[in-house]
Order: sequence, then structure tokens, then C-alpha cells
Amino acid sequence: MYVVAVTLPSALLGVAMPYDFDILDAVRECFRRVMSLDEAAVAAIDEHTQVSDVGAWDSVAHVQLVLALEERFGVRFEDERVVELVSVNAIMRTLTGDE
Repeated sequence: MYVVAVTLPSALLGVAMPYDFDILDAVRECFRRVMSLDEAAVAAIDEHTQVSDVGAWDSVAHVQLVLALEERFGVRFEDERVVELVSVNAIMRTLTGDE
């Protein structure tokens, strides 16, 4: 499980403010909301989960997931990056700037 303290750049949020939270749980919550997953499916999502592991992760769900992640984390993904977010690992690396 990843637990990371993230300080997002003030340019992204409009204010300089540290954020301490469990990123994986927040990502899981985005999956749950967008794809209407049950608790067992959400609990199975980890840093190794890929698009092929989640039956509901189709092209429409991908766009909705990206929008949910942008809203939850207060970020905006570049169009080129959106197509690369095909695993939880890629999502978390992008969110933490560990690309």
C-alpha cells in the first residue's frame, strides 16, 4: 500500500497547501464511483491493477475516471498523458510526480 504525503504545486490549486492522505484509497474511491464497483472489487485494486484486470474499465469509464481523478486531486492531466494512464501504478506515479 502506498501512503504518501503530497504537496501539490500552488499553481495547480491556487494555494500552497500540503496534503497528507492515502493516495491508493483515494484512487480506489474514484474507481468505485465511476465504475460502480462493489467493495470486493475495490479492495482488489492495488498498484499492480491494469485496465485488463477491471472489466468495467472501458474507454468511456477511462475518460470518466480521468475526470474523477482530476477533480479529486485538483490536477489536470495533459491529453498525451491520459492515454498512458492504463494502470493504477501509472496513475499513482503521475499523481506523485514520480514518472
